[in-house]
Amino acid sequence: MKKIALTFDDAPECGVTDQILDILDQYGSQGGGKATFFIQGNRINSRHAIWILKRIKRSGHEIGNHSWSHARFCELSSRKIWWELWKTDCLLFFLGIRTVGVRTPYGEQNERIEKLLGKRRTKIKKNILWTIHSHDSSGATAEEITKTLKHTEDGAIVLCHAWSRETGKALESFLGECGKEIEFVKISELIKE
Repeated sequence: MKKIALTFDDAPECGVTDQILDILDQYGSQGGGKATFFIQGNRINSRHAIWILKRIKRSGHEIGNHSWSHARFCELSSRKIWWELWKTDCLLFFLGIRTVGVRTPYGEQNERIEKLLGKRRTKIKKNILWTIHSHDSSGATAEEITKTLKHTEDGAIVLCHAWSRETGKALESFLGECGKEIEFVKISELIKE
């Protein structure tokens, strides 16, 4: 059985992230599977968004930091990058959540960013990138996303977005067709440091 990590950027998005969690919960009741959600701090702007975060944690999924405002890190000073991560960490910590690590917006990285991430007190001390992009952020249909998901290899890290309704539809289809052939794991189970 192959193992893959489903990851969702830009969470929480009220309505859509709920749908994704419902699908993962339904699949989980049939034998299990976990995902990792990368949180954008400025999206935690309502009681419902806080409730979604607590539901992600309660359901046993992993949570990562995806910055405060989705800024382009390569264009920011080290101090501003630290601030983007620190604000999100503080809010999550206040909610009782510790992050597993960081996925930078747009997957941007360079030596300076890697050095900053290496100093953080998280389980994974490097930029958590992906090996498969679902293309849900560029308008892919549910059918196209499902086709991409079906071609994942063992050990793949799949990038999806927690705001894409098409991702929710694709996830339901994919899990229905292939869910018994794949073990869905948290990112920390694939990336060992």
